[in-house]
Amino acid sequence: MHGVGDRPVPSSFQDRNLLDREWFRHYLDRRPRKFVSLEQALIGAGDALTIDDGVYACADAAIDAREWGHEVTLFVNPFHVEDGSPYWFSLMNLALDRTERGTVLFNDREYSLNGSDAKQQYRNEVKARVCQLTQEHERLSLIHQVMEQLGVVDRQLPRQLQPLTHNDLKTLVALGVRIENHGWTHFYPGAMTANEIGSEIVQGRAWLEQNLGIQSRVFAAPFGESLPPLGLTPGLVDQWFLADYRLPPGPAGGCTLNRKILGPKPSPISRLISAFRRWLK
Repeated sequence: MHGVGDRPVPSSFQDRNLLDREWFRHYLDRRPRKFVSLEQALIGAGDALTIDDGVYACADAAIDAREWGHEVTLFVNPFHVEDGSPYWFSLMNLALDRTERGTVLFNDREYSLNGSDAKQQYRNEVKARVCQLTQEHERLSLIHQVMEQLGVVDRQLPRQLQPLTHNDLKTLVALGVRIENHGWTHFYPGAMTANEIGSEIVQGRAWLEQNLGIQSRVFAAPFGESLPPLGLTPGLVDQWFLADYRLPPGPAGGCTLNRKILGPKPSPISRLISAFRRWLK
């Protein structure tokens, strides 16, 4: 999961990956078996709860899990903790919600912004370009250019999307939340060499050890869809976690494991609507 929010709006880009906090608490309270540690889950002794990214929506979910007595692992990108810079996709989603423009020019092509589907198409194009950039300052620079084109002046993120601080992580550790490595930055592995990916993993792991005393041996791939590349330093991680909805949950070869994405089961009516929309396309 990617965190919780208070009554997230389904049509909002900022809330797109957040679970309703009330639903989540009810789920934790009624779950027949507690979530267990990663190690216990890997030997089939239960399910593990993992949360990706280092923002307050993620911390709130982790705190709720601990309050109900569940084990929980939070995968963070230490760069954003250390630097205080927001995640680029948080800014992108905020801009799409706040823009009043009807069209926008990107890569010499004009995109409509009328409706969520049109905005999603534009977002996909921007994301594809940002993911090819290997330096975080380049990603943020491009997103700020996009926000300028969208005419978004107020760029203050809501609390739930702001990055966690070093003290926040210390508090979570004291509550029993396990902190693990999501890479130094939220990079896209598919655009980087094995050495560049290895550097991201090593930097993230070094920060966790130096600042929190955590010796991280597991890694959750940003965006959740990239397998370990050929040429990655052997033994760099003990477990590589995906979150790819296109693959079944479970082992995905070698040290790779695909996670199931947590969320409420769709109602029969919503499943019928989704099937009808797919048929229309």
